[in-house]
Amino acid sequence: TWSALQNVKEAKALAIGKEKTPGGYPTIYILGKLENTTDLLFYRSTDQGATWETISDTNTYFLEAQMRKIAADQNEFGKFYIGTSGLGVWYGTEQAPDPDPDFIEITAPTLVEQVSRGTDFDITWNTNMAGNVRVVLFKGGIYVDQIEFPVPNNGSYTWSVPNDLVVGDDYQIRVRGIENDAIDDYSEFFSVINSCPAIGTTCDDGDPNTINDVEDGNCNCAGEIPTCPDAGTTCDDGNPDTINDVEDGNCNCAGEVEQCPIAGTTCDDGDLNTTNDVEDGNCNCAGEFEQCPAIGTACDDGDPSTIKDMEDGNCNCEGSAVPEVLIHPNPATNRIQIEAGKRQDDIKKVSIYNASGAMAKSIVLPLPEDRASIISINVSDLATGVYFCKIHGTDWQSIKLFIIAK
Repeated sequence: TWSALQNVKEAKALAIGKEKTPGGYPTIYILGKLENTTDLLFYRSTDQGATWETISDTNTYFLEAQMRKIAADQNEFGKFYIGTSGLGVWYGTEQAPDPDPDFIEITAPTLVEQVSRGTDFDITWNTNMAGNVRVVLFKGGIYVDQIEFPVPNNGSYTWSVPNDLVVGDDYQIRVRGIENDAIDDYSEFFSVINSCPAIGTTCDDGDPNTINDVEDGNCNCAGEIPTCPDAGTTCDDGNPDTINDVEDGNCNCAGEVEQCPIAGTTCDDGDLNTTNDVEDGNCNCAGEFEQCPAIGTACDDGDPSTIKDMEDGNCNCEGSAVPEVLIHPNPATNRIQIEAGKRQDDIKKVSIYNASGAMAKSIVLPLPEDRASIISINVSDLATGVYFCKIHGTDWQSIKLFIIAK
């Protein structure tokens, strides 16, 4: 009986040959395609078609294209024949096993190896294989990076371990052939650790009783136990509520708790916004917040250059600054000009007085939009002499002296 093989997708030729072991099932040879493959190749099975072994490669593609018939030897296992169209009859035989197969065996790093970041580490391996290799890094069985490619296959490579490599204990090195990439080996799992700081590097050993903590070069931080000051030495225990702080001879500084003043004793709580500061009997000084005058209440901000001083509701007294007013030319002959900077449009009226204080002229100015940007006053009708010009703003006044010379 014949049974269909589910793992063979196509067979263009079939032959039956000598079994692999005496009394075993005959060897099956086909030219065809297996399930999940697309290449048309020669295959053989020694287990009734359960598994298949490829017995051709790219060097025999021309035979597959020219094949007419195939036959298998009934007396010699592994020998079969190919009849071609015009190329004669070809045959293949079982190859003897390689007495010394190629291998790679990694000897370092080992299972207990600890590799420090930022250092150089020698990866070593044994091999009898010719040709270059590639060296690859894995973590947790997952590819991390190609360390170097190509690497001479001389049994060692010095790896500069990156400083940013993640610390872990599940790293492996893979050394793999390039020309024959089927030959490879994985190292045992090894650890990547932080590199130790240089000897003398400042550190903190976590002991508050030591000083001058430094690294010893083996990732250990240690300090010196200081000599304690003599008992009675003046110190500061860091507690603002104690006085007369002194050492006790065991490197401890302690003071006496200060007695609190009697409740109601006058003091200063340091807050400028409070009044009637007194002690509460628990060493706390507190005062009463002063009530601020209402917004707009007249006051004196103490600045003679401001006018209309008033409260802002937050206990602040502020006034409006009087602008700097310029009169030119000075001395003048026929006209004077008045400038008040940003407050120019705020000028409403100009009054001129002679040296005796008598008003010589008063001018009410038009609205800003109806006058020139520079205010010009005609003084050609005034006699030679000293005059005072009073400039009236909305909420300010300024008096300037000027001279008329003709």
